[in-house]
Amino acid sequence: MWSILVAGGASTRMGRGIPKQFRPLAGTPLFRWSLCALQECSRGVTLVVPLGATGVVQDACVREAAVRVVTGGVLRQDSVAHGLAAVPEECTVVLVHDAARPFLPLSMAYRVLDACGETGMAVPALPVPDTIKRSADGQRVTETIDRKSLFLAQTPQACSRDLLEAMVSAAPRHEMTDESGGAERLGVVPRMVEGSPFAFKITTESDFTMAEAVAAWLITTGSAYEDWHWVRHTSAG
Repeated sequence: MWSILVAGGASTRMGRGIPKQFRPLAGTPLFRWSLCALQECSRGVTLVVPLGATGVVQDACVREAAVRVVTGGVLRQDSVAHGLAAVPEECTVVLVHDAARPFLPLSMAYRVLDACGETGMAVPALPVPDTIKRSADGQRVTETIDRKSLFLAQTPQACSRDLLEAMVSAAPRHEMTDESGGAERLGVVPRMVEGSPFAFKITTESDFTMAEAVAAWLITTGSAYEDWHWVRHTSAG
């Protein structure tokens, strides 16, 4: 099994000059947190980075075994396709993970991998905990949506190599926001498994502030747990 770590976004919603995937989190570039976790459950990792960042990231990963660095594309499916091209041909299952989700419990990764064999596609998800409102203008509520059947998709998502190749080839030119959505367009029913509150996505400055608190806990206490022992390696390299 091989992993693709997608770190190729421009991070426009953070409003800073440096892409969020390279910002230091507890003294370590954000992407390295996910990289260290994926190395625990993969033969190797393909790291997809923005144009112009390949050399810098390769220098940062010079001591890392089985890490391949490639340049991303305009859309997510382009970046995943570039990452997939660098995956060894003999690897038949691929994990795809967003670098903006730095806290990956190993047990969740293994749940996704175990479930992938059922349909060739598995996604971790959490039930939506809040009441959901629909609004056309962001000021007036037009509808309250029943949340009983709504779930928040996370990463990593596991996919058979053949299916992943098919979905990135067939993806339309609007962005494929996750792999399970691409599988659905091909008629595949993804298997859903329990996600984790730790696997939240960093999108805003508030998210980053929360991530700093989680990182501090993991470094001082959490790394003693099996899910998080990889945290000890985040500052290496």
